[in-house]
Amino acid sequence: MDLFGIGLLELVFVLLVALIVLGPARMVEMAGRMGKYWREAQRILREAADAAAVNLDAKPETPREDAPAEPVEESVARGGDGVESGEREEAERHG
Repeated sequence: MDLFGIGLLELVFVLLVALIVLGPARMVEMAGRMGKYWREAQRILREAADAAAVNLDAKPETPREDAPAEPVEESVARGGDGVESGEREEAERHG
């Protein structure tokens, strides 16, 4: 078992030192507090993930009326073939 780079022997050693320093009663109390913190952290992370998933599903914003218009490419303004619309009409009339 390797948890955050700590092996089983190191984990047992840390728990034994904590038991000696804190005593059995406070060790149980600390374990309960750690469990509460862990559950709270999981709840916060779950809510953040749900909020992120909701934002991904949201429709993109429609442009505001007072927002500046995006520039139109020259080929689109010319009808897509690079010819001005007036020139195209004149070319169609002449042949």
